Amino acid sequence: MLPEIAYEAGIPQIFPATPCGAVDTSAPTRAARICLYTTLAGHNPRRIGCCRVVVGGDELSDRTVAQEGGAKVVKRRIVAKAVGKSVGKSAWKTPAGEATAERILDAALEVFSAFGFHGARIDQIAAAASMSKPNLLYYFRTKEDLYTALLRRTLEMWLEPLRELDEKRDPRQALSEYITRKLDYSRDNPEASRLFALEILQGAPLLSKVLTGELAAIVAEKSETIRRWIAAGKLAPIDPHHLIFAIWATTQHYADFQSQVLAVSNETIQNAEFFESTRDNVLRILLDGALPR
Repeated sequence: MLPEIAYEAGIPQIFPATPCGAVDTSAPTRAARICLYTTLAGHNPRRIGCCRVVVGGDELSDRTVAQEGGAKVVKRRIVAKAVGKSVGKSAWKTPAGEATAERILDAALEVFSAFGFHGARIDQIAAAASMSKPNLLYYFRTKEDLYTALLRRTLEMWLEPLRELDEKRDPRQALSEYITRKLDYSRDNPEASRLFALEILQGAPLLSKVLTGELAAIVAEKSETIRRWIAAGKLAPIDPHHLIFAIWATTQHYADFQSQVLAVSNETIQNAEFFESTRDNVLRILLDGALPR
């Protein structure tokens, strides 16, 4: 395990850069995990992502995003896609604006998770984000805009690994990575997953256009990738849609039905040992049925 350093990275509301482990300064080249932490007023810090950083001399270089622990820095393109037209035309198009939009979305997740869409109030979300209501409305014009952006952020995080399925790759490796990253997200963002599930259970009134448009398009594209794997004899002859649905249902179950998982197994995937067992068994169950014999 690499030493860990909390890092401010110029993002507001992130805890100070306090070393969490010693870095070997005697080595000419050394490595550390740089982790970003964010918090809402009155709450404990939450890790939102880590990078592996190789340090040579006094300068940082060779930064590569690490998947370790399932945490991943939310990329600007994900925030941009999620926020879309919900914010002022130039409000978020700076590092500070991007960070503010992300902070508002984090606050909105807590409030919407606690009170639902109809029970949540903009002033509650503004208070949780440690900002004024007018300032929040500069970024998100209405509560519906904010709620929709929050749901889109969750969807974009799920779509990132799906987009990386490539027919040139080995299907076992590609599907294993996709399933593992979906489980990572269920472990690290259970509230976001459950809020998204609630929207779907209500008939997706705010996301129907996204689901029938962008989501349907990428599923169709990746279904063709799976069909080409099948045609090449690399996968068993199964319906690609049902394989994707099975991956979604299984991986998201551990977030959406966390209480049920806890009641039956006395564990959740927040426990590292149970997470590893879950990952190994889910991969075996899903892939053994999909790979040719």
